[in-house]
Amino acid sequence: MLAEGQEVFAAVKAIPYDVVLMDVEMPVMKGLEASRKIHQLPPERCPHILAMTANAMGDCEECLAAGMNDYIAKPIRGEQLLNALNGLSPAIGTNPVPTSEEPAVDLKTVEDLRTSMGDDAVVRELAGLFLEDAPRQITLLEDADAAVARRGAHTLKSSARVIGALHLSELAARAESAASEGSRSLVRDLGNEIEIEFARVSRELKKIVGIPRD
Repeated sequence: MLAEGQEVFAAVKAIPYDVVLMDVEMPVMKGLEASRKIHQLPPERCPHILAMTANAMGDCEECLAAGMNDYIAKPIRGEQLLNALNGLSPAIGTNPVPTSEEPAVDLKTVEDLRTSMGDDAVVRELAGLFLEDAPRQITLLEDADAAVARRGAHTLKSSARVIGALHLSELAARAESAASEGSRSLVRDLGNEIEIEFARVSRELKKIVGIPRD
């Protein structure tokens, strides 16, 4: 996950990505400017660009004018992202991002936590800490140092299982193994799945433990 538009542009120049998820609001170089610069590259080096914006209705014309292929509204939902990816091209659509039909959060695990803690407020606090820390661990999956990526995956695997996000924990376990084996491409692919699954977990966990949605 890259922090600003100049980093995105440099990455696209160096690596032949199929799809880029471009945040419209980024520091230094914003997503619209980065998209315009990417489209100055040779056509074979221009990936499909999906804009991520909190103001989908207001930003849509600017996004498309900047060369973005489509846009998705924040907070991003797994189904919404999957539909956008499937609509980009036949090549991408035939290999959609995997999703899970399992519940995002295992209710029995949450109930067991409530029983062991004896206090709903403590469970709510644990869930809040998990939701705050998990994005940092997910970011570590992008690190070029395999040991750092493995550590992030391991931490996410453990904390997700504790809070009942069992499918997310399984994905993190696969990322941990891939990082241990030095398979950066697989870690990156799993990182994309993990981001989508975390969005699903976040939405469900907030509902279950009573954390207000953003």
